[in-house]
Amino acid sequence: APQNTGWSPVLTYRYASFDGDDPATEDDELFREIAYGFTDWGSWYQGEITGEYVFGNGNLNSHLVRLKMQPKEELTLNLLYYNFTIDQPASLGITSDDWGDEINFTVDWQVNDNLYVMGVLAALFPGTGAEQWVGGDKNWLHSMLYLTYSW
Repeated sequence: APQNTGWSPVLTYRYASFDGDDPATEDDELFREIAYGFTDWGSWYQGEITGEYVFGNGNLNSHLVRLKMQPKEELTLNLLYYNFTIDQPASLGITSDDWGDEINFTVDWQVNDNLYVMGVLAALFPGTGAEQWVGGDKNWLHSMLYLTYSW
């Protein structure tokens, strides 16, 4: 029988820094990840939008505040807030290191022994650097629903 975890809130903070390439040198200093692996939200990708789709953990500094809650043993909720800066803005042809703020809401639900559901809602509120890079100031939105069924 599922145990009552009483939400079990956990608040954590993490700072991560991944070098960018300094265009003023001949060397390529960009941090290059060997392989990605998913173990938990915020453990490798720094943000669903910024880390997974834009930078891939290179040329990026992040502050993460995460609230993890587990209202039931089979259900975990996460609220992740990121503040991003760019390590080497000149390598992107921009002048500002202010990439922006990102909020991710995630759900992990073990429905039964066969079905697992993961969902994400994410929003990036661009800073000056992101606005310079894309040429606009619109917020970026992302959603994902991932189902795994095993038999």
